[in-house]
Amino acid sequence: SPWVEKAVLELHFSLSWPRGDYKPFDTFVRLNGKKVGEILDTVPEGIYLFDIPRDLILCTADEILDNEIEITAPGINSADNILLKSYRLIVKRGLTQIPVFASDQEEADKLAGKYSADVNHGRADLCLSANNLDIPGGALRKGEKIRLDFDVHNLGETAAENVRLMLFRSDPSVAGFNERADKLAEAGLDTVEAGQAQKISLTFPFDPETVSSVHARLRSESSDFNLNNDGFRLSLIDGDSDLPTPLLGTDIPILFQAPSLLQVLEIRDLEGLKDFIVSAAYDKFWNSDLARSFDLEGIKEDLRERFRSDMRERFLERLDSIKDWLEKLRERRR
Repeated sequence: SPWVEKAVLELHFSLSWPRGDYKPFDTFVRLNGKKVGEILDTVPEGIYLFDIPRDLILCTADEILDNEIEITAPGINSADNILLKSYRLIVKRGLTQIPVFASDQEEADKLAGKYSADVNHGRADLCLSANNLDIPGGALRKGEKIRLDFDVHNLGETAAENVRLMLFRSDPSVAGFNERADKLAEAGLDTVEAGQAQKISLTFPFDPETVSSVHARLRSESSDFNLNNDGFRLSLIDGDSDLPTPLLGTDIPILFQAPSLLQVLEIRDLEGLKDFIVSAAYDKFWNSDLARSFDLEGIKEDLRERFRSDMRERFLERLDSIKDWLEKLRERRR
């Protein structure tokens, strides 16, 4: 399009389950039928940016038209593995026409500003990118130092001054957040010029009992056009879903909800189950009405009556191995 100077596609991915539960896969991104990006051998999480050729953007002098975004991952179940929280097509134009009806130029300027509220006329637009982020996967050990290397982009029209990147153990947007108590690490940049990007790194010690996921957020003294792309969550032993991870066995939600319907449950990842027990998702379950009637001994008695001995004993051994974890959690919550 002759009106386009530059275009960037912004995609925000999140995970339903803990990061260690996924195997890396390939993700391909297309805009209007043309490949514009790829994420290879990676479990995408966070915000990814892709530069878009100008001639792919569909627009007129007055507006951006409908542009089709397609995201594929061959051989992957998209219901479990690709969760796109949000997307945005950022188009920089040298001139945009805003038709208005006005009695004079002053009124026309006011109306044009009102009708173009979604246009960045002169502010910074910081964006935290995960394109080059090497996120740790697999089993994490308590006390292990985790280093995260981010890219800070300024997609806006003016420079961003005194930029800080902070890492928290909980979501800064929820009620009860305590910045001082929840902050894990912080680093700063003096200035990020418009259209530029800079690298920044943060390091923190991992503790499975207090850090089930981390939340990265950018702050700046400059006015920011869009605060929604200033950070994101990274899953460690916790994901966005309230349900247990499928790696614990495909039927484990039935164990919590309807034990009498339970078939043979194969717990394939005991370490993952321990992570789940100390995660925020488990806290949500334990605070629910369902948890108040949760009875391990009753489930074991039901199993003794229902299954033949070889299957039953194998499962009961596994169930005993998690009983202590459940009791410890009960004690901690009293």
